[in-house]
Amino acid sequence: MQKNKRMSCSKTKILAAAFFFLILSFKNAAQTTDTTYKVNAIFGLGYSYFLTSLSELDGLNPHSFNSTIKIMWQPEHLLRVGIESGYLSFYSYKQTGFTSEYGTTDVKSSLAAVPIILAFAMELFDRIEVSSGVGIYFLFSEIDSYNNNVSSSVFSNGYYASLSYFHPLYRDISIGGELKYYYISKIEDADLSLQLTLKYSFLEY
Repeated sequence: MQKNKRMSCSKTKILAAAFFFLILSFKNAAQTTDTTYKVNAIFGLGYSYFLTSLSELDGLNPHSFNSTIKIMWQPEHLLRVGIESGYLSFYSYKQTGFTSEYGTTDVKSSLAAVPIILAFAMELFDRIEVSSGVGIYFLFSEIDSYNNNVSSSVFSNGYYASLSYFHPLYRDISIGGELKYYYISKIEDADLSLQLTLKYSFLEY
């Protein structure tokens, strides 16, 4: 009788220990489970150089600055997808003393674009990503001559590619740099950009 009582007590202790271990395991698993999906906002600001056959034209300035924003969905696998937009300033042009049948004037012109690009990205190495995408560019040109300002807009298809590096500062914030190449089909010219970037993971689930 006493032997059975001891065996019953031992079984109770074993079951209690197993139950406690099971609860502890579930608790640790819940605390260490990684987030599977993220949505990142990537802000970029930097230097731009316009690659064109008109680069030798006197008065053409291919140097400028641009700014972009990219919203990327980051699942657990390697491929990430999102949309990029922003403001791309391509070039400015100025010529003094331009003479035509209408007289002599100073000529100023510029070209800029707002892209809407479907972007795909993949992490090659730790903190290093490559991206590419296709989309449309809304081109805005402006010409000022003979005291008359003329603005026009047109859209073009094109593509882009980039190489980026991100260094984490906090859990949801990283800073880095990105080298970008934009090609615009309508004018058959391209733009090379080097940006400082800020990545913010504003949604995790």
